[in-house]
Order: sequence, then structure tokens, then C-alpha cells
Amino acid sequence: MGNICGSPLKVSIGSARKTSENPVGDDLIRRFLPVLAASLCLSQILPGAAFAQRWRASGQTAGLVVDGALTGLSLTCTGSGLAITLSGFAARFGTGERYTVGVSVDGTAYLFDTAARADPNGAGSILVGTVPAKSAAGFVDALRKGKAAEVASPAGRYKVPLSGSGAALERLAHCGGS
Repeated sequence: MGNICGSPLKVSIGSARKTSENPVGDDLIRRFLPVLAASLCLSQILPGAAFAQRWRASGQTAGLVVDGALTGLSLTCTGSGLAITLSGFAARFGTGERYTVGVSVDGTAYLFDTAARADPNGAGSILVGTVPAKSAAGFVDALRKGKAAEVASPAGRYKVPLSGSGAALERLAHCGGS
């Protein structure tokens, strides 16, 4: 008798008289059962979590959308250049306070000067900056083709998944003449 996700579960594979002619099959079932049980538990804890976040573009902005709202990292073509917004953390900073933030994409670091603003969608702050024209095309290309990004800010470090970023960032590839 085991306890899976708070519910009792009886497992009798191998404890009863063997009826299978294929001992390899029984062994596979014995090994697979814990994986199946763990998957079922996670599906109850995190329903739809794998589908709740993805990169999207809307107008001149592209970024990671979680539960319908931009969060983590987004880029906006302003006409005169590319703006970066970092959000999704609960930390509060004084409006206008300046911070240097690093974004590492597949091991290549990009640094941005940002200013704190009140988060219009939450209780914390967001950090907003300008992507320098000389590095904008390379940064957007890295995000489009990258596998993983990590943001290092005064609020801490967090990872930003890049799956789907290529299509979402396509329209920003030549923003501001970059």
C-alpha cells in the first residue's frame, strides 16, 4: 500500500504470483509506475502550466505572456529605438531609481540601464530601459534564436523561457534602424 497524491494506492505488481510470460514487461511496468504516479500528481498540482506561458507579439511589443499578461521580459519598438521592460517580481523600488540589469542569453550577457516605475498590473515595480542601437539587432536575434535567458536585477535572478520567441520577435528585428 502506498500513498500517492494524498490518496491510498494498492500496488500488487510483482507481489502476486507471476502470470506474465514476459518478465521484461513486468519489470518495465514496475519501473514506469512511479513515473506515471508522479506525472499524475503534477498534473493535479500544475494543471495547464506548460501551456500558460508563451511568447506573443501585439502591435509593436513582443514578450513573454503568462496567464494573459506580459511578464518577465518584453521589448517594444518605440520608433526611435527599442525599449526593454522587466517585470513580474514583487519588489518595490522608488520611482525613477536607476539600476543596471543583465540579461544573459545562452551565455552571452547584455547590460541595460533601467529606471524603476510602478507596475501598472501589480503591487511591485517594473524596470524600463532603452536597448542601445548598436546592440539592439544582436540582442533581438539572440532572443529569437536562443534557448534560455536569465535576468539579473536588483529584485533577484529569474529565468525567461524563449520557446516561441522567434516568431514573436520577428517584427522587432529591424526596429529603430537596427
